[in-house]
Amino acid sequence: MTSVLNVDTIADKAGTGPVELTKQSATKSWWQVDGTSTAHINDSFNTSGLTDHGTGDYTITYTNSMDNTTYSAVGACGRDGGSYAGGDCEIPGAATPTASAIRFYTYNYDATLADVVYISGQICGDLA
Repeated sequence: MTSVLNVDTIADKAGTGPVELTKQSATKSWWQVDGTSTAHINDSFNTSGLTDHGTGDYTITYTNSMDNTTYSAVGACGRDGGSYAGGDCEIPGAATPTASAIRFYTYNYDATLADVVYISGQICGDLA
């Protein structure tokens, strides 16, 4: 027997707010970016844009802002073939994250900034 549950809103027991995760946390934003040529977002969640500031220097902007700037950010990046099996990402990088965006950098193994094919990141924390 197949069941379907269609709802517009799921509220807490009091009916006054959203249902909260218990002993769990959900990713609030994630992205997968191709940083070569004209850098672009391949796929994402809660991501409204990508700014390419130059070689290996990017900013991701969130659709829905975080509650503060003390959220957790992680990322990974790598090259596709060639002489490098991967690269290094620095997220959030030297720039201070804001509630609505995070700047990050991608490097070659020799610590020089580089545009890489595969960049992914995710943010965990509280939304505003």
